[in-house]
Parts: sequence; structure tokens; C-alpha cells
Amino acid sequence: MKLWRSHQLYFFFFLIVFLNVSSSFAQQGLVITADCQIAWEANTEDDLVGYRLYAETSPGIYGVPTSILAPTTSTKCSSLNIKTNGQYYIAISAYDTTGNESLISYSVPFYLQLPIDPTVIVSVAKSGTGNGKVTSSPAGITCGAVCSHEFSPSTTVTLSARAGTRSVFTGWVGGGCSGTGTCTVTATNLVTAVFDVRRRR
Repeated sequence: MKLWRSHQLYFFFFLIVFLNVSSSFAQQGLVITADCQIAWEANTEDDLVGYRLYAETSPGIYGVPTSILAPTTSTKCSSLNIKTNGQYYIAISAYDTTGNESLISYSVPFYLQLPIDPTVIVSVAKSGTGNGKVTSSPAGITCGAVCSHEFSPSTTVTLSARAGTRSVFTGWVGGGCSGTGTCTVTATNLVTAVFDVRRRR
């Protein structure tokens, strides 16, 4: 595979934006308010394996790339796993069967402004004179004393409590929950599970 030199033409590299592009911002490049498509002209070398897409907040400073196998010549912007709004620069290279990588292309600037949903962080504490265990569905919380877990946006988290030996679960406090059944949480919350020692009869 031939590696490009600085005087040779790089990829024809461009962004195809599906929806809602605004030009009212001072940032560099298109303002992207929905997912977009990244496309490039195919490399024609016989030993081509694929492409490496770089997305960073500063031009010319690139970290770990996203690999795209040939013959694919496009991908969604969301495949780059960018989770924070802000200024970004995308560049691309090609690599061959022996791992040789071409020079990285010029960078394409864009400003990401998506309506990113906040994650749901559920924290659980235990109180009372007894002991027990709290678990969650989806999985993530398996409580000893105090625990928490970050769930994907808009996740509904169901908490279940199970009393330990010689203990009884007496109910939930906080998070909009009460009673001794399951506790359903749809937003960031701290919930307390109360366990007391079972009284002898």
C-alpha cells in the first residue's frame, strides 16, 4: 500500500448532515444538532484493510481512532462515541495488511450541539438495626452499606430489597418510594432501604 505524501491529494472527506444544521454559532464548521453521516472517497490500493477515523477537540492532536473496515466509506457520527457537546475535528487515514498507515488527512471541523439526556444515577443507603441486600434491574446495584450506579439516559431502575437473617425489611425512604414492595426510580435519586431486627415472639 502506498503511503500518501504531503504534496499528494488526501481523501475527499466531508460531512453529510441529515437534520437540523444551524449557522448561527461562532464555532468552526457546521453546527450539528442531530446525528450525521461521515463519508470519504475510497482508497484504491490492493492491500487496503480499512480506515481510521480520528475525532478530537483540537486539530492535529489525535488519540485512539475508530477503525472502519473496507470497503465501507461512510459511518454515522454517533459511531465515534462522542458524548459531550463542543468543538470537534475529524480526520482520517488508511492502513494496509501489514499495519502501515497513511498520513492523516486534513481535519474537518464541526460543533456538536445535541440534546443529550442526563444519565440516571441511583444511590442506595441502608439504615436500621437489621441487615439486608438491595439489588437493581437493570443490573448495577448490589448493595452492602452504600452503593450507587450510573445508568443510561431515561432508564427505569427497579430496586428490590431482601432482608438478611433475623431481619425484616420495613420499607423505603426517599426517591418517591414507600412500602415494602419494589422501588421504581426514573431519575437521579438517593433511596434508603430500612432493615430492622426481627422481634422474637
